[in-house]
Amino acid sequence: MQRAFSSIDRECVMDQLEKETFDVLIIGGGITGAGIAIDVAKSRN
Repeated sequence: MQRAFSSIDRECVMDQLEKETFDVLIIGGGITGAGIAIDVAKSRN
């Protein structure tokens, strides 16, 4: 089960993010971010 993002876990999350590689990172969850996520998902197929 994935836990919710919390400031308590910030250091652990930051360490994990430094070890991973991302093709795309979308910051924000509004309609623009959702549209970008859909466009990226479509282009990955």
